[in-house]
Amino acid sequence: MKMYYASINELNAPKINWKVLCKPSDKLVRAMVLKDDNVYAITYNDAKNYKVIATSLKNPDWRMATTIVDQDPNKTIESLAYCKDYMFITYSDGINNFVSKYNFITKKKKCTKTSI
Repeated sequence: MKMYYASINELNAPKINWKVLCKPSDKLVRAMVLKDDNVYAITYNDAKNYKVIATSLKNPDWRMATTIVDQDPNKTIESLAYCKDYMFITYSDGINNFVSKYNFITKKKKCTKTSI
């Protein structure tokens, strides 16, 4: 993916100062979540089954991103969604889908055994 971003304060500016959020070499795929000053994304960089990483929106640097959810050797990460306090990570084993949630406040992931 190649994506750009700008401050909402520039919405009515004569010229918007677009900045690069990510480029193809960052190896981001499938989904991205923007929450507060952080950006969460799925990557295949060093993770054949994908992992979730995060970087600051103030100064995005995907090479130095923090791993939020490491890859699962038996499932691939399929998508991300979020609400006020949680990010939901959907996994697939090729037949079933599973959901876990990551708490933005505690920075902890809780796995669920329920398949959807």
